Amino acid sequence: LDNVMTNVPNVAICFHKEGIIQGYQLVSTADIPRVSEATRFDPKVVEEYCGSVLHWLKDNCISDAGSYLLVREKDTNLLQLYDLAELYGQDQQEDGEALHQRPFAYSVGMMCFRMGDRLLGSSNAQDQVEARELLLKSVEMVAEEEEPALIALAHEKIATTYLFHEDDANDGIDVSDYEASDPDSSRRRKRRKKKKAARAKAQREEDE
Repeated sequence: LDNVMTNVPNVAICFHKEGIIQGYQLVSTADIPRVSEATRFDPKVVEEYCGSVLHWLKDNCISDAGSYLLVREKDTNLLQLYDLAELYGQDQQEDGEALHQRPFAYSVGMMCFRMGDRLLGSSNAQDQVEARELLLKSVEMVAEEEEPALIALAHEKIATTYLFHEDDANDGIDVSDYEASDPDSSRRRKRRKKKKAARAKAQREEDE
């Protein structure tokens, strides 16, 4: 299932006897269900079970950038889902410093940063709002002393979401024009000059 979800074509199987390696075998992902009679299984059953689990997780994992613990007790098919924020207490959850200490905080924060950064390339206003929320969450999750440059970059990218306007997108102007790391980009200067010239022309016509 991991190979299918990550598009891995093959898997290497190591054979050993009492710790002494006897050999290796490269098996196609499609052939894994039929490697041996003892381990044969129906891949469709596994995919259906995986789909039901993912739908269940989607319905229950409702906290943005939250950390959850999925547990299956030994010799049972019972799954239990725990919200780690609740386990650590509501007071710690609301404390900005405590967020950095939560399990997987760094990994989740970096994931939020990458997802938000990708959404910035969209010309849709709602995507810009979602990008802002993800970037803000990354700032909360990643400790500034660990990644000061990344936190500074995240703040710059957050600023670009406030400069975005759908009218600019309709004019064919990409949101990257508002990149805070280059506030005096040539395209923005041209737009300012064009608007200034239009205002000056309108003023002259009024004077005449």
